[in-house]
Amino acid sequence: MDFVAIDFETTGGKYNAPISLGLVFVRENQIEEKYYSLIDPKERIEPFTIRIHGLHDEDVQGQREFPEIWKEVQYYFLKYPVVAHNARFDLGVLEKTAQRYGIRLPHITAYDTVEMFRHNYPGLPGYKLNELCERFDIVLENHHCAEDDAIAAAGLMIHLLKDVRANIYGRLRGRSYQRFIVANDYQNKPPVYKMPEVHFDDVEELAYPFSTFVITGDFEEFSRSDLEEKISLLNGVCKKGVTYQTTYVLVGYSNMNLVKNPDGKSSKLLKAEALRREGAPIKILDGTKWATVIMGCEK
Repeated sequence: MDFVAIDFETTGGKYNAPISLGLVFVRENQIEEKYYSLIDPKERIEPFTIRIHGLHDEDVQGQREFPEIWKEVQYYFLKYPVVAHNARFDLGVLEKTAQRYGIRLPHITAYDTVEMFRHNYPGLPGYKLNELCERFDIVLENHHCAEDDAIAAAGLMIHLLKDVRANIYGRLRGRSYQRFIVANDYQNKPPVYKMPEVHFDDVEELAYPFSTFVITGDFEEFSRSDLEEKISLLNGVCKKGVTYQTTYVLVGYSNMNLVKNPDGKSSKLLKAEALRREGAPIKILDGTKWATVIMGCEK
């Protein structure tokens, strides 16, 4: 399996302020490419974090900011699954940083080596990166250097891939990342986005109090979590599934690699249309238009 392994180091104060990125590309169980860059977070590095990774404010001030780094590495995230040790952290950094800079992320397959080693090798005394590398004789030269940690995570994944008894899976426990999909659903090709072929309702304004919103698809400038947070601030209610009580369905771009309907309609949109045919008063709206309106509203 070909993949990229990543590791972020951060300021320690915010998930959206990385200070370095390490990335390695693995093809047929061999590391072919390595990438490392410092990143100017435009934030102060917390003292306790300096004691961990050894990077100071003066080390990153004047370095390139994340959008420039992303232009260089985004190809890998479009084409290959991502491996990280404690992927919830690294993908959380990626997601929050992308939101900070208005970057639209592709759907990403996530393999978490922590979870997979816990599943395949239960009962070990510890599952930290350095502990697993020592136990399984995997090179980790400078722990908490983003490049070396990414190389080590790649080594752990290669070990799992070579173990014929190991169960390789990409499910993340805990938080459900809207852009990070289960590995078994991964399709080895970049996403193709399409606006669903649907007739949108024309409404003059949204009524937030006592209204239930369901969001489907992706948006150019905002994530679903951005929209959900703002709708909640405006006293609207966001739900994951469409029911007869749904007031609005906000429709964004569909990733045609994931949506089976040829018209680009997600399962949520198809259900909304079916319920409307049964008499449900659901309004189906062009989310690419209304997302900007919602985010511009004041509480």
